[in-house]
Order: sequence, then C-alpha cells, then structure tokens
Amino acid sequence: MDKKDIKDILRWGWKGLETWNTLSSLGVTALLKVVFRDFVSDWQWYDQLFLFGGIFLLLLVLSLFFAPKIKQWLDDDGTEKDRGKLKNTDMNLDVINDGFKFYSTREELSKYHPTTKLYEANEIWACWNAPVKFRSENHLDKTNIEKLILPHPDNKCFDSFADTVTETKAELISYICGLTKSVIEKRKQQDADQFIQPDRRIQIHWHQFQIGNTITIGNPRSAVDSDDSWILLGIFAPYTYLPKRPSIWLKRKPYDILFDDVFAAFNKMWESSEPPSVNDITKYLS
Repeated sequence: MDKKDIKDILRWGWKGLETWNTLSSLGVTALLKVVFRDFVSDWQWYDQLFLFGGIFLLLLVLSLFFAPKIKQWLDDDGTEKDRGKLKNTDMNLDVINDGFKFYSTREELSKYHPTTKLYEANEIWACWNAPVKFRSENHLDKTNIEKLILPHPDNKCFDSFADTVTETKAELISYICGLTKSVIEKRKQQDADQFIQPDRRIQIHWHQFQIGNTITIGNPRSAVDSDDSWILLGIFAPYTYLPKRPSIWLKRKPYDILFDDVFAAFNKMWESSEPPSVNDITKYLS
C-alpha cells in the first residue's frame, strides 16, 4: 500500500465525516469517552459534561472551519503543484498525455518539434502565414508536402502581420513568391515522373483572406484507426509577436473529433483558394 492508497482511504472516510459534521463530532466524542472512561470514572457528572462537551464543540468547529482545507488536501493529486513548477520552464509539454503537447513559445516548438520533424511524415498538408524558415532553410525537397496554402500577396492583413515579425512586408511577399516558384518547379519534376501518382503530387494555393492560426497536418489520409495522423496548430492573434505565439500538437487518436474539425477547416480553405500562376509570381517579384 503506497501513499496514494492511504490517501484514497482517508478521502473515502472524510466524505462520510464531511456529510455528517455534527454526528461525526458526537461519535468521536463518545469514542474518546469510552477510551478514557477509567481516567474520568471518579469525576462528577458535570465535570465530565464540561470536558466532553468542550471536546464535542471543538471537533464541530474544527470540522466546519477546516473541512475545506482538509478536503482540498485530500483531493489534491499534485496537478496544481506540477503546473506551478512547469509554468516558467521549457518543460511545459505533456499537458494531457502523449497525444497532446502544448508549446508555450516558438522557441519551445523549435526545440521539441523542429521543422525537420516534417521529414518523418509520409504526407504533409500545410496552411501557413509566412514560410520564412521553411523557405530560407531549404526544407521543401526534404518533405512530402502535397498541399500548401499560403496567403495571397494582395492580402491586406500583411500590414499587421509584418509588425509581429522581423521581416518587412516586401520580404514576406518575396518569401511567399519564392516558395511558390519552387513548388511549381517541383510539381513539373513530379509530372515528368510516371511513378508518382497524380493525387500525390504537390499543389499550392493562395488564399485571399487572413489565414490566422496556422495548420500543419501530418499523414492526413492515413486510416482513421491508425496512430500516424497528427496536427500542429500555431496560435495566432493580430499584433502578437512571433516568438511569443504558442502551439498545440495532437494526434488523431484520441482527439479524432478535434482532428476532424481542423481537417474539415483546412479543406474549406483549400476549396476557397486558388492556385497561382507563374505570371502571378512574376508580378509580385518585379
């Protein structure tokens, strides 16, 4: 029997005592009277009444005033203490279980879920605001991205978004157009390879409206009951400085409802956006 088992027994006993404060106080008082009956046997009845009446009142007061604190101690499983320890550290990860991770900053995300993690997925669908790191570090040829949504360079939200990163609006547009051009070139190479299925070839769309929270889906078309599918959500709020943005990573199982909702949202964004042309890219790069 460990400490947790003992605490469970105490918790069970306390629930009964908490429900019957008065009766429990009387019961404890009567028990004390039995235990010390030899000691007080030669006392006058009023002395015994004074002693055990005082004990009863003391127990009643303690049960009423200290009951909340005792209950809190019995119900505490250590979660609050652990949460306090993790609040200001880079270990604030497994908030729920292995299938759900929370990264409070981009630094934590880069440390525990770097871009190179994308290499491990058989298929990636992504919806990003500005692929600065992905573009600058040449990750495209090493990842199996099949669907990519980027904001349209005419997107009016670029002005506010540029205030949250170190790059200028012009630089962000340059990154988007540069990555788009690379995607189109990769698609041409794939079209020339007869061994790559048409539905497995890379596609890119430009979205006219603000993307907001970024979405990266790993192995989106895996079997529903498989353990391969996951989603990485980048939490975005206007004017929120990029390094301070939190992220959430979760697996399809056991979060299939949330996974399916995000998956459906991605598909709606895909359907409401359009593929850019080489002329579009030239227009914004000139």
